[in-house]
Amino acid sequence: MKNKIYSICIGTNNGNLTGSKNDSILFYNLLYYLYKINKHYEYWLKPALFYDNNLNIQTICNHLNNIDYNFKYLLIFYSGHGYNDGMLNITDDNLLTINNINFLKKISNSLKNDIELFLILDCCYGGTFKILPYNKIKKIYLISSTQHNQIAYEGITSIEQIDKLFNNIIFKNMLDVNDNNISMGIFTFNFIYLLKQTKFNSIIDWKNLFNNNLWIKINNLTNQKPLVIWK
Repeated sequence: MKNKIYSICIGTNNGNLTGSKNDSILFYNLLYYLYKINKHYEYWLKPALFYDNNLNIQTICNHLNNIDYNFKYLLIFYSGHGYNDGMLNITDDNLLTINNINFLKKISNSLKNDIELFLILDCCYGGTFKILPYNKIKKIYLISSTQHNQIAYEGITSIEQIDKLFNNIIFKNMLDVNDNNISMGIFTFNFIYLLKQTKFNSIIDWKNLFNNNLWIKINNLTNQKPLVIWK
């Protein structure tokens, strides 16, 4: 029996960020594509998408708590501001950010069964996020666009470039477009590009994408090197 994967995409455009919402929409499209074809070792469930400049962690937790079926793996993709000490720009009660411990604790408390968490962060200082299993979260895998002391960068792409990734962009009309240019995370666009081109059997295989020389070129240009703890 295939292991079930549920996935959530989160994008927050607060402050000077303009591409995080687009990152979440494009990553959702990738996961929706996997859900539709389901030719891999795992069984991909239909993903969820949240993008809101003031997204509250409770919104995500309520969504997870209302799911009426079990899954073994939970994948969370986040694009937005990241800060030192594993802080993410998701509101937590009256706070504008949430720290890694509270994030994991609240996600765990919203789950109905034990899971393994796959976490992808496209944000500054993503390497500071502590991957400490908590209660129902038995194991954590992390891919971050940045090391603990690095800043993440956005770039400009186009509808034509995105069309090369997908024949049908489900949420194309939701992308933030200015003169046909779209702001996106440099990491997210290239990660999706490699995933779409590469055949893999399992989500565990995603770590192999970072042996590609593309990341060396990106690091040379931006001083942005992915952190992969995915085994």
